[in-house]
Amino acid sequence: MNNFKKFAAVAAGALALAAGAAQANTIAYITGSDPWGETTNDAAMDAAFGLGNWDKISGFNNNALPGSYAFIYLDGGDGNGSGFDSFMGVNSGAIDAFLSGGGHLFANAARNNGFDTTAVGGGGGSITGHSNYDLASENASLTLAGAGLAAFGAGSSFTGSYFSHDIVSGVDTCYVSGDAGCVFGSLGAGLFLGGQTTTNFHNGGNPFQLRVNELTFAANGATGAVPEPATWGLMIMGFGLAGAALRSRRRMATAAI
Repeated sequence: MNNFKKFAAVAAGALALAAGAAQANTIAYITGSDPWGETTNDAAMDAAFGLGNWDKISGFNNNALPGSYAFIYLDGGDGNGSGFDSFMGVNSGAIDAFLSGGGHLFANAARNNGFDTTAVGGGGGSITGHSNYDLASENASLTLAGAGLAAFGAGSSFTGSYFSHDIVSGVDTCYVSGDAGCVFGSLGAGLFLGGQTTTNFHNGGNPFQLRVNELTFAANGATGAVPEPATWGLMIMGFGLAGAALRSRRRMATAAI
């Protein structure tokens, strides 16, 4: 049984206990101002997880990484680069704790300011962008490892002005490769890094569906498949259980101090 099937089985077993019980969302999207004034990321979150099943957090809070979520999509694109870089520096240890506790994080940045090589956690993964955009990509394609992201008509080859601004380094696996390097990859099962712009800049294939697939793939934890839409009810329940477990662990750790 693969990881997703195990996850779904646990979720299914909890349905009876959870029926009728209100649960806080355990999926979040964090950004500063909407990148390029667009809400395509919001639409992709809705398509991936369902309207009302995720929280949007506007503005980078350098004090702490929210601890009550099982999956977080964090976008530092456009003019959010400086806040993104600062957030990552302050929260490096919190990110490692979040991942070691079973959380999944997709950090993406196509920056117009705050250019830097930004480490995401302490595992060696980073996102790099330059002010002359020499790392930007107008063309991108799925790698062999990323072939599953073509699901539901997403396609495998894309263009854009630009498709990405930044590249990612230190990943174990690259799923989407651009002109200048990897633009979507993973480090371990829980940390995903990207350098992609919002999908309104993209052409070729179905780039919006690609972003939806990237989100569901990252939330699923690199198990090698994009979950089918019909399975997401169980997955959302599973995220609820995972979020409850994360909160319980943090309460226990606090009590032990």
